[in-house]
Amino acid sequence: LRTGTRAPMRVLWLALDMYGERVASRCARAFRELPRGAVSVVHRLARSRLALLRPEMRGDLVRRVRDDGYGLLIVDTLRWAHTADELDQREMHNVVAACDELVSAGAAVLLSAHTPKNKGASEEEPSLAWIRGASALGNAIHTAFVVEDIDPARRRSRVTCVKANDTRDWPPPFGFTVESGWYRHDDREEA
Repeated sequence: LRTGTRAPMRVLWLALDMYGERVASRCARAFRELPRGAVSVVHRLARSRLALLRPEMRGDLVRRVRDDGYGLLIVDTLRWAHTADELDQREMHNVVAACDELVSAGAAVLLSAHTPKNKGASEEEPSLAWIRGASALGNAIHTAFVVEDIDPARRRSRVTCVKANDTRDWPPPFGFTVESGWYRHDDREEA
Protein backbone atom coordinates (compact mmCIF):
# COMPACT_ATOMS: atom_id res chain seq x y z
CA LEU A 1 0.00 0.00 0.00
CA ARG A 2 2.92 2.32 -0.58
CA THR A 3 2.77 4.95 -3.32
CA GLY A 4 6.46 5.63 -3.88
CA THR A 5 6.35 8.22 -1.11
CA ARG A 6 6.48 7.68 2.62
CA ALA A 7 2.73 8.22 2.90
CA PRO A 8 0.51 5.13 2.73
CA MET A 9 -2.00 4.85 -0.08
CA ARG A 10 -5.54 5.25 1.18
CA VAL A 11 -7.81 2.40 0.15
CA LEU A 12 -11.59 2.54 -0.04
CA TRP A 13 -13.01 -0.99 0.01
CA LEU A 14 -16.68 -1.37 -0.87
CA ALA A 15 -17.61 -4.70 0.72
CA LEU A 16 -20.89 -5.12 -1.15
CA ASP A 17 -21.80 -8.77 -1.37
CA MET A 18 -23.52 -10.83 1.29
CA TYR A 19 -20.16 -12.01 2.63
CA GLY A 20 -18.64 -8.53 2.79
CA GLU A 21 -19.22 -8.10 6.51
CA ARG A 22 -17.67 -11.48 7.31
CA VAL A 23 -14.67 -10.94 5.01
CA ALA A 24 -14.11 -7.46 6.44
CA SER A 25 -14.10 -8.77 9.99
CA ARG A 26 -11.47 -11.38 9.02
CA CYS A 27 -9.32 -8.67 7.44
CA ALA A 28 -9.66 -6.31 10.41
CA ARG A 29 -6.63 -7.86 12.10
CA ALA A 30 -4.46 -7.16 9.02
CA PHE A 31 -5.91 -3.67 8.64
CA ARG A 32 -4.91 -2.84 12.23
CA GLU A 33 -1.27 -3.24 11.21
CA LEU A 34 -1.64 -0.52 8.59
CA PRO A 35 -1.30 3.19 9.36
CA ARG A 36 -4.48 4.73 10.77
CA GLY A 37 -6.83 5.83 8.02
CA ALA A 38 -5.05 3.83 5.31
CA VAL A 39 -8.10 1.63 4.68
CA SER A 40 -11.75 2.58 4.90
CA VAL A 41 -14.32 -0.18 4.60
CA VAL A 42 -17.83 0.67 3.47
CA HIS A 43 -20.40 -2.08 4.05
CA ARG A 44 -23.62 -2.45 2.12
CA LEU A 45 -26.30 -5.04 2.53
CA ALA A 46 -26.52 -7.61 -0.24
CA ARG A 47 -29.90 -6.34 -1.40
CA SER A 48 -29.02 -2.64 -1.56
CA ARG A 49 -26.85 -2.38 -4.62
CA LEU A 50 -24.57 0.58 -5.09
CA ALA A 51 -25.75 1.79 -8.48
CA LEU A 52 -22.64 2.87 -10.40
CA LEU A 53 -25.04 3.71 -13.21
CA ARG A 54 -27.00 6.25 -11.14
CA PRO A 55 -25.27 9.63 -11.63
CA GLU A 56 -26.00 10.96 -8.13
CA MET A 57 -24.59 7.86 -6.39
CA ARG A 58 -21.57 7.70 -8.70
CA GLY A 59 -21.00 11.44 -8.17
CA ASP A 60 -20.94 10.95 -4.39
CA LEU A 61 -18.38 8.18 -4.77
CA VAL A 62 -16.24 10.26 -7.18
CA ARG A 63 -16.25 13.17 -4.71
CA ARG A 64 -15.28 10.88 -1.83
CA VAL A 65 -12.40 9.35 -3.82
CA ARG A 66 -11.15 12.78 -4.92
CA ASP A 67 -11.72 14.76 -1.71
CA ASP A 68 -10.51 12.09 0.73
CA GLY A 69 -7.45 11.16 -1.35
CA TYR A 70 -8.12 7.50 -1.98
CA GLY A 71 -5.55 5.93 -4.31
CA LEU A 72 -7.29 2.57 -4.62
CA LEU A 73 -10.98 1.69 -4.77
CA ILE A 74 -11.81 -1.99 -4.29
CA VAL A 75 -15.29 -2.99 -5.48
CA ASP A 76 -16.09 -6.36 -3.91
CA THR A 77 -17.95 -7.70 -5.82
CA LEU A 78 -18.69 -5.98 -9.11
CA ARG A 79 -22.06 -7.77 -9.39
CA TRP A 80 -23.37 -5.88 -6.37
CA ALA A 81 -22.10 -2.50 -7.59
CA HIS A 82 -24.65 -2.05 -10.37
CA THR A 83 -28.06 -3.12 -11.56
CA ALA A 84 -27.04 -3.77 -15.20
CA ASP A 85 -27.50 -7.05 -17.03
CA GLU A 86 -24.05 -8.71 -16.80
CA LEU A 87 -24.51 -10.35 -20.20
CA ASP A 88 -25.49 -7.18 -22.07
CA GLN A 89 -22.47 -5.63 -23.86
CA ARG A 90 -23.91 -2.09 -23.89
CA GLU A 91 -24.90 -2.13 -20.23
CA MET A 92 -21.50 -3.49 -19.16
CA HIS A 93 -19.80 -0.84 -21.31
CA ASN A 94 -21.70 1.74 -19.22
CA VAL A 95 -20.44 0.09 -16.01
CA VAL A 96 -16.87 0.30 -17.36
CA ALA A 97 -17.42 3.98 -18.22
CA ALA A 98 -18.56 4.58 -14.63
CA CYS A 99 -15.35 2.95 -13.37
CA ASP A 100 -13.34 5.17 -15.74
CA GLU A 101 -14.94 8.17 -14.07
CA LEU A 102 -13.61 6.92 -10.72
CA VAL A 103 -10.14 6.48 -12.25
CA SER A 104 -10.32 10.09 -13.49
CA ALA A 105 -10.98 11.13 -9.88
CA GLY A 106 -7.56 9.73 -8.98
CA ALA A 107 -8.07 6.14 -7.82
CA ALA A 108 -7.03 2.87 -9.33
CA VAL A 109 -10.11 0.64 -9.41
CA LEU A 110 -9.85 -3.04 -8.47
CA LEU A 111 -12.96 -4.99 -9.42
CA SER A 112 -13.64 -8.34 -7.80
CA ALA A 113 -15.77 -10.52 -10.06
CA HIS A 114 -16.91 -14.11 -9.85
CA THR A 115 -16.23 -16.77 -12.43
CA PRO A 116 -19.18 -18.26 -14.29
CA LYS A 117 -20.43 -21.56 -12.96
CA ASN A 118 -18.82 -23.40 -15.90
CA LYS A 119 -15.51 -21.51 -15.36
CA GLY A 120 -14.82 -21.18 -19.08
CA ALA A 121 -15.54 -24.88 -19.59
CA SER A 122 -14.11 -24.79 -23.11
CA GLU A 123 -10.73 -23.74 -21.72
CA GLU A 124 -8.60 -25.69 -19.28
CA GLU A 125 -6.19 -22.84 -18.48
CA PRO A 126 -7.48 -19.66 -16.78
CA SER A 127 -8.32 -16.89 -19.25
CA LEU A 128 -10.51 -13.81 -19.62
CA ALA A 129 -13.35 -16.23 -20.41
CA TRP A 130 -13.31 -17.11 -16.71
CA ILE A 131 -14.62 -13.62 -15.81
CA ARG A 132 -18.40 -13.73 -15.52
CA GLY A 133 -20.46 -11.55 -17.83
CA ALA A 134 -20.14 -9.73 -21.12
CA SER A 135 -16.76 -9.58 -22.86
CA ALA A 136 -16.93 -5.75 -22.71
CA LEU A 137 -15.55 -5.99 -19.18
CA GLY A 138 -12.58 -8.18 -20.11
CA ASN A 139 -11.84 -6.01 -23.15
CA ALA A 140 -11.81 -2.78 -21.14
CA ILE A 141 -9.72 -3.72 -18.11
CA HIS A 142 -5.95 -3.26 -18.11
CA THR A 143 -4.97 -6.16 -15.87
CA ALA A 144 -6.82 -9.31 -14.84
CA PHE A 145 -5.98 -12.15 -12.50
CA VAL A 146 -7.96 -15.33 -11.96
CA VAL A 147 -7.99 -16.91 -8.50
CA GLU A 148 -8.94 -20.58 -8.56
CA ASP A 149 -9.31 -23.19 -5.85
CA ILE A 150 -6.80 -25.94 -6.52
CA ASP A 151 -7.23 -27.84 -3.25
CA PRO A 152 -10.36 -26.70 -1.37
CA ALA A 153 -9.78 -29.18 1.46
CA ARG A 154 -6.42 -27.54 2.24
CA ARG A 155 -7.75 -24.06 1.32
CA ARG A 156 -5.12 -23.73 -1.42
CA SER A 157 -5.63 -21.38 -4.34
CA ARG A 158 -3.67 -20.30 -7.40
CA VAL A 159 -3.49 -16.81 -8.88
CA THR A 160 -2.88 -16.54 -12.65
CA CYS A 161 -2.46 -13.36 -14.68
CA VAL A 162 -4.74 -13.55 -17.74
CA LYS A 163 -4.28 -9.98 -19.01
CA ALA A 164 -1.63 -7.34 -18.43
CA ASN A 165 -1.65 -4.42 -20.87
CA ASP A 166 0.92 -2.29 -19.09
CA THR A 167 3.76 -4.76 -18.68
CA ARG A 168 6.05 -6.62 -21.02
CA ASP A 169 6.32 -9.78 -18.92
CA TRP A 170 3.28 -11.18 -17.18
CA PRO A 171 3.91 -12.31 -13.62
CA PRO A 172 4.10 -16.08 -13.16
CA PRO A 173 1.27 -17.90 -11.38
CA PHE A 174 1.64 -18.26 -7.63
CA GLY A 175 -0.24 -20.13 -4.95
CA PHE A 176 -1.48 -19.31 -1.48
CA THR A 177 -3.28 -20.96 1.39
CA VAL A 178 -5.59 -19.39 3.93
CA GLU A 179 -4.65 -20.23 7.51
CA SER A 180 -6.64 -18.77 10.41
CA GLY A 181 -7.79 -15.87 8.26
CA TRP A 182 -4.25 -15.08 6.98
CA TYR A 183 -2.85 -15.66 3.50
CA ARG A 184 0.36 -17.67 3.22
CA HIS A 185 2.21 -17.38 -0.10
CA ASP A 186 3.36 -20.63 -1.72
CA ASP A 187 6.34 -20.82 -4.06
CA ARG A 188 5.40 -20.56 -7.71
CA GLU A 189 6.75 -24.07 -8.32
CA GLU A 190 4.10 -25.35 -5.92
CA ALA A 191 1.30 -23.46 -7.66
